[in-house]
This record gives sequence, C-alpha cells and structure tokens, in this order.
Amino acid sequence: MNAERYAAFFGGPPRVRDRVAWAVPIAILFGLVVYTALIYRTLPAEIPSHVDFSGNVNGWSGRGFVWFFPAIGVATDVMMIIVGQFPQSWNTGVKLTVFNAAAVYRLVRDMLTELRIALALIWAVSEVWILHLESWGHGEILAVLLIALTAIPVLRYVLRVSALKRRGMR
Repeated sequence: MNAERYAAFFGGPPRVRDRVAWAVPIAILFGLVVYTALIYRTLPAEIPSHVDFSGNVNGWSGRGFVWFFPAIGVATDVMMIIVGQFPQSWNTGVKLTVFNAAAVYRLVRDMLTELRIALALIWAVSEVWILHLESWGHGEILAVLLIALTAIPVLRYVLRVSALKRRGMR
C-alpha cells in the first residue's frame, strides 16, 4: 500500500511500531523454514503428524510432513498481508463514519498484525512441539496457548472498538 493510500485509511503514516510488527511474523516464519531445513535430514522416515490432548501420537506421516507447518504458515501470512491491503472490504463490526473511519481502520489493521504474529507463533510452536513430543509431554498447555494467541488480538480489538463507541465515535 503506498503512503498516500495508507495515510487515507489509517489517518497518518505508518509508525515505527507498525513496521516492526509487520516484519515480526515474516522473521518467525523465516526462522521456521531455516529450522525445518536444518533438521530435515536428521528426522526418521516417519514422524508424528497428529497428537491427542493427552500427548499420545495417533497419526504418522513421512518426514516430508515436517514442511506442512512452514507451508501453511507462509500461505496464511501471505493471505493476511493481501487482506490487509483492502481495508474497505473489512467487516469492522461498527458503522464507519467520516469521524471514526481512520481510528477503526487502524484498530483492524493492528488486530490483523497481531493475528499474523499469533499465527506465525502457532505454526512454529506446533512444529517444534510435534517433533519433540518425548520431552514436552501433554498437549493441554499447547492447546490453551494456541487458543489464547488467537483470541487475545480479537478480544483487544472488540474492547478497543467498544471504547471508541463509548467516546462517541460511532
């Protein structure tokens, strides 16, 4: 998105925080790809591909499955970057007016950025966890972590939009 279009939607130029946050998921996914490439040759012919909440492996795949998490992570991030380029298509959950549009768009953009970070972490942690099951144990903590990582940005957005409504920016 060029600078003029960005400023029109978000009420000003991107902040340093925005630029750093935008790059964080890319760095996490790059690290995941590098990690996967480094460990690939050391993996056995079959690796766990599914684990229940008790930590019991109930699905196996060839070692090529190890590329699933990096691939889905990169695909998800690219999709979210593309969605982020079209703010006018977002369902903001609040009626947009000339008075609140820039603030609401900024909140949605922040939520998308936080979700990108959360999803990159989910894919990275999931891969490392499934490859090191013996030492990490049960999956209940992982499940709670994964749910929290996606719920927190959405909850923050809802609370922040509610605050805008209370301030009269309907």
